[in-house]
Amino acid sequence: MGLKQKQRGTFSYQGITVLKVILLCGGLALANFLAFDLQFTWDATEGKIHSLAPSTLEILSKVESEVHVTLFATKLSEAAHDLMDKFDRASELVALEFLPINEHEMEARKYGVSKNNQAVVEMGETYRVTRLREENLAGAILQLVKGSSGRILFTSGHGERSLLDQEREGMNQAGALLGQAGYATEQASLETADLTDVCVIVVSGARQDFSAEEVDIVKAFVARGGGLFVMVDPPPTSGVGTLLGAFKLTCADDYVVELNKAFRLKGYGVSTVLVRSYLSGHPVGDRMSQGLLLSHIRSLVCLPPKDGEDVEKDGSDWQRICLSSPNSWGETALGERRVTWDKGKDSPGPRTLVLASPDPPSSSAGAGRIMVAGTSVFAANRFLGTRGNREFFEATVSWLAGDLDYPLVSAKEPTRLLTLSDSQLRWMFVTCVLILPGLSAIVGLIIFVRRARRSN
Repeated sequence: MGLKQKQRGTFSYQGITVLKVILLCGGLALANFLAFDLQFTWDATEGKIHSLAPSTLEILSKVESEVHVTLFATKLSEAAHDLMDKFDRASELVALEFLPINEHEMEARKYGVSKNNQAVVEMGETYRVTRLREENLAGAILQLVKGSSGRILFTSGHGERSLLDQEREGMNQAGALLGQAGYATEQASLETADLTDVCVIVVSGARQDFSAEEVDIVKAFVARGGGLFVMVDPPPTSGVGTLLGAFKLTCADDYVVELNKAFRLKGYGVSTVLVRSYLSGHPVGDRMSQGLLLSHIRSLVCLPPKDGEDVEKDGSDWQRICLSSPNSWGETALGERRVTWDKGKDSPGPRTLVLASPDPPSSSAGAGRIMVAGTSVFAANRFLGTRGNREFFEATVSWLAGDLDYPLVSAKEPTRLLTLSDSQLRWMFVTCVLILPGLSAIVGLIIFVRRARRSN
């Protein structure tokens, strides 16, 4: 009896030992699987600096065939390794490779790579050469996914902003942004330009009016299904009156003023308007996620029908994309240095800032699209760096070209620290150093006096 119990206890102990060994091996196998086969990262930083931007992830989701990225550099830096690792984890269809440029000169020369830290993005028989930055890689992949996106023609001959101008008032950054999105850009006169493969015509702040022949060219282009983006130059000079009139629009001889004290603290003048919300119902406005910074913007007005003209031919079908606040007005005293509200002369807010033609149904043939903005300054180099301006400009061109279904390429914004004015800093000092400690001392003194009276 005792021997059987002893044997049973020995077998029970051995079984538990075997079970522990099996569980230990299973745990080690599971840990090995989680460590090597199932990669998972969690970015706890506020600005998600260790993750790809949402637009990049959306672009990668559009990839349906294998993309090969080859980095040519003298050495693989830690930042380059981290970026390549992010793309590798984000998509199984993106393969990345590093080749030392000094050891693979022939292969680099085959792709036209002559500089350090350049990447070749290949899909099938086509490739793009770009810099090793997240937005550049995402833009190159988007170009390969979309294929040919057509040409964007910027008009010239009327004092428009130049695509070659790198100064504050130029538009070379706008051209670079469109090139990154896959569009070919050029600036030429409407009378000499070949519009065969042009998908969008951009008027970037014309100062001289368009001729009747040029207006007819634009109208015929829109009637064939082309896109038109008109950006009005600030008053008093503007050369788009005839062109806008052909589409039942006009711009008022004013500029919108908005007296926002909080906005003034950031150094912006009264002629700068910040748009925080957009009217729903239009693809561009619905796509916007950031505020729009507009400087020296004019009010846009739909023209009423002329005598004897069909009422349906007026501008009532235009869609308003964004408005100024009710506290704004259209200032008509253009030469005055001091801005004041003049009842009877100035136009009360809210004022129409951006207008768009109705979004045509996808089934309609020959339905063109038009977008009109009351300023061209927002797309100049000094303002295009603002994320909302960049997003609006690219979204508008994409909508006009019929490519808004594709994601927009956008760089990840750095985390912005809180900045306070001098008066705000003084109030914070007074509140934290004097008022709050003073209140605590007064409350403590009151409690001490009351307890002293009770004890007596």
